[in-house]
Amino acid sequence: MDHSTDTDEGRPAPGRVVLGAVLTAAMAVGTLAPFALAALAPFILSDLDFSRTQFGSLITVYFLVGALVSPSIGSLVDRIGGWSMMLVLILISVASFLVMAGVPSYLWLLVAMSVAGLANALVNPTTNHVIGAHVTPGRRGVIVGVKQSGVQAGAALSGLALPALAVLLGWRPSLLVCAVAAGLLAVIAWLVRPAPHRARSVVAREPVRWAGPGVRWLVVYAFLMGAGVAVANTYVVLFAHEGLAMSEAWAGRTLGVLGAASVVARIVWARRTERTANPSGALVQIAGIAAVSSALFWLAPVLGGEAVLWAAVVLVGASAAAWNSVGMLAVIDGNDGTTMGRVSGNVLAGFFAGNVVSPAAVGALVDRTDDYGPAWALTVVIFVAAGVVASREQRRVRRVARAVTT
Repeated sequence: MDHSTDTDEGRPAPGRVVLGAVLTAAMAVGTLAPFALAALAPFILSDLDFSRTQFGSLITVYFLVGALVSPSIGSLVDRIGGWSMMLVLILISVASFLVMAGVPSYLWLLVAMSVAGLANALVNPTTNHVIGAHVTPGRRGVIVGVKQSGVQAGAALSGLALPALAVLLGWRPSLLVCAVAAGLLAVIAWLVRPAPHRARSVVAREPVRWAGPGVRWLVVYAFLMGAGVAVANTYVVLFAHEGLAMSEAWAGRTLGVLGAASVVARIVWARRTERTANPSGALVQIAGIAAVSSALFWLAPVLGGEAVLWAAVVLVGASAAAWNSVGMLAVIDGNDGTTMGRVSGNVLAGFFAGNVVSPAAVGALVDRTDDYGPAWALTVVIFVAAGVVASREQRRVRRVARAVTT
């Protein structure tokens, strides 16, 4: 059954390949700021001369803005429409990179990251809304995984390209390149946009209520995964450089490898979850692998340095950095166009809140102890707790299934 829900999506949507490419690029652009900052951290800290605690607080502000505005922004997307709001988030990203490139001080970086936080809050509700409007149930797993992989594709590109570019041009011109790329995406998204006033929202006849508005467990899980993965995303480059004495360029590549592993993992997890219709089970496995990755980070200086580090990077990319594809698939298949933005916003608010609490706290912990070990040990505990939350939901689903069949 089709329902008209979107006010800006009516002309036949772009083909699946073009649609997937635009959504993936939008995800990359809307979430790029913290990865760019992490990849350029050695250059920025040296130039502007501020502490790791202050650096962590930049990420905190970024996700705090996302956590505060996500619920209301999700409802706004439901009213205005996915494609229009996607154009808005891309333009906000352009503005944030322009401010980041020109900042004279730490305070202006706070402003830039606050602006980028608005784009981050928009990116999942808008892209989820577009998929709900134009992709039929049963064919969403791959496209959700592909578009979610845009986040880590951006992380990979940041880690692989930005440090090298900063060596050649400086960190400020490197951020201007990001602004130009985002501007080009805005032009492309405008050119392929559907015409207004004739949108059709494609929803299941009997929606799979994996993640309806009342499902709090996914919000709690998102919070814990956000708190854990923010440590890896924010500090893996500095840990490799300061804790294992890797060069700036090689340390930056850790973020690139993390992103590359997550690109593949997000597609695989989403496709597998759509076939099994068991998101809680997948999320238990993801949390377990993430806990192992953090343990390897913790033990890397003792067990073998770089070899163990690279294993940890791949595992965290394949788990903690990839859970969103399962979570967002659950949201899309469990809600229609009238609630999808709101539910997406609620889940992402939990995720962003998790990202708020850990970067600055971990930065302060590392500054005080001059050791990354306690930080990685803490993330092991966080990921284990996330696994417990998902495991309880999995047991509840099994009890319900048994009750239905008896």
